[in-house]
Amino acid sequence: MSHGIGKYRGLRLLEKENQAEEHLELEFDGGTKVYVPASKIELVQKYVGGTKSRPTLAKLGGRSWVRQKESAEAAVIDLAATCSNCKPPSVAPGIAFPADSDWQREFDATFPYQETRPIS
Repeated sequence: MSHGIGKYRGLRLLEKENQAEEHLELEFDGGTKVYVPASKIELVQKYVGGTKSRPTLAKLGGRSWVRQKESAEAAVIDLAATCSNCKPPSVAPGIAFPADSDWQREFDATFPYQETRPIS
């Protein structure tokens, strides 16, 4: 389950059933904390925002995060629809160079170094 944007507060060693395990401590709006076992770290992702301002922390159980996700999903679907309607770029004809002349071959023969073999 996704809870939204929280602030990482460090690792905590929590004991459960006489067994200690490291947990990531995440703080949400209002000071609510969630502890994620380090063994489930794949559930946590670093926030990479598009703005220079600090993101607001999500309120657990709130609709704000759900609305943000729905809005982002709609924007991605809209972008995909726009891109699927785009025509591929037109291909311009390339430049065809004429075959080497006698002068070019003489010039090439004066090259003082051994050429590197092409990779096949």
